[in-house]
Amino acid sequence: MDKKWVKQNGSRYAFSVEGQERGVMEIQRNTMSGKALCTLDGRSFTIQRTGFWKSSIEVTDDSGNLLLKVSPVKWYASSWEVKSHDKTYQLKVRNNPLAEYVLIDSGKDILAYGLASTKEGLRLRVSDSGSHDLMFDFLLWYLFIPVADENFAGDYLFLLMAVA
Repeated sequence: MDKKWVKQNGSRYAFSVEGQERGVMEIQRNTMSGKALCTLDGRSFTIQRTGFWKSSIEVTDDSGNLLLKVSPVKWYASSWEVKSHDKTYQLKVRNNPLAEYVLIDSGKDILAYGLASTKEGLRLRVSDSGSHDLMFDFLLWYLFIPVADENFAGDYLFLLMAVA
């Protein structure tokens, strides 16, 4: 599955699958919660950090209904618990050998966003089992943007190559 994130301006990214635009994410960087306004296949939702230390993340729809919640397993760990529609997933950060965010269901990786080293330099790589809601792509992209901004200068096109 060919996925792409295209940076449209400083804080707006377009998401497409197989060449068809499916949604957009716009980060409001001037907020403490790091709010992202998202649209995916015509449905709108918000991603934002919550809690005193902003260590949790909530995804809510336009009516404020909770769609997804990410909570740290331990306050000092690099793993989180993701609850969505009465199902629980794990979210981990790995250096594999480069930075990678991975979503795990029943011990199996279902989606991962990470850096890959190629002859041309660093690229963004996604491993995708294809068996998940595309909202998870938005969540991992939201988490991965600081890594991408640090490693890719200027306006860039993120090509995500699925590795099944």
